[in-house]
Amino acid sequence: MNKPQAKTETGKVYCPICTHTVDAQVHRIRGRYARRLAVKPGQRCPHCAAPLDAGYIFRSGRAA
Repeated sequence: MNKPQAKTETGKVYCPICTHTVDAQVHRIRGRYARRLAVKPGQRCPHCAAPLDAGYIFRSGRAA
């Protein structure tokens, strides 16, 4: 059985190196007990070129 594709959306991510908030692609991860957002791997900050994998994701704007 094929695994469903994770939907990606644009969200605000805080870069811990240069302290800027930038737009990045985020996707939802569904775990056993909770759902959370994660930065799509391999993205870099446009200001300082640091990886955004460890960046803080602000609440994504989506309708209820």
